[in-house]
Amino acid sequence: PIPSRLLDPSAGNLPCDVPPRRLSSHPSMVVRGGAMRVILRLAGALLVLAVLAVIGVLLIPAERVADAAARQFTTLTGRQLQIEGSVRPSFWPDLGVRTGPVTIANAPWSDAGPMLEADALQIGVNLAGLFGGEVHITGLEATRPRLILERGPEGQENWVFGGSSGGTVT
Repeated sequence: PIPSRLLDPSAGNLPCDVPPRRLSSHPSMVVRGGAMRVILRLAGALLVLAVLAVIGVLLIPAERVADAAARQFTTLTGRQLQIEGSVRPSFWPDLGVRTGPVTIANAPWSDAGPMLEADALQIGVNLAGLFGGEVHITGLEATRPRLILERGPEGQENWVFGGSSGGTVT
């Protein structure tokens, strides 16, 4: 049985009257019991969102993104983009995938080897497009690129691309 003095509303000690708790000795740092619950719920919600974001990144179809980037690059430029090694999802610095070594074919008249060689390629993608089942590439960044620029025997430059799409990829 609960003593009657504890159930007296005029005494100010009903179970719903939670006295303030101090987080520190400073008077402005008083937190009521309900506020602490809200803070803990917000922290829990942020933790759940962070876990979902990590799971979402791991579900990025890395091989599909890399293949789409290579196809779009070839359509846009007329040059072959070859991706070697592993392809894995990434979320920093951009949401997308990171590849192993890459090469871009040189002009057909050149015998100097690939026009570009790089240690890796970061391919940025649009998150909303992935949820819709489409791959929208937002950027490409090469790591330690090595580039060969040259002019052919008839004055043509290997940096002038001639893709079949007129410079646009859909």
